[in-house]
Amino acid sequence: MKLYAFQPEGHGPLSYFVMAESEAQARAAVRRYIVDNMNKPKTAYITGNDLRKWDDGYQQCRVFDVGEVITNDND
Repeated sequence: MKLYAFQPEGHGPLSYFVMAESEAQARAAVRRYIVDNMNKPKTAYITGNDLRKWDDGYQQCRVFDVGEVITNDND
């Protein structure tokens, strides 16, 4: 298993992090998460716009192995 980090360039939409066996599985898990949580009261900040950007490949994918450290400057 690896950690897949999907992040936009710079400040903006949500980042998504998921453990999966492959990038295809990771992408499917994030897409399911977006669809399942779109417009729910607890996650009202996830909208159809997030889904459109996800389907357009807006997020960059970084892959990490066990023991690797991730940093993010949150800009």
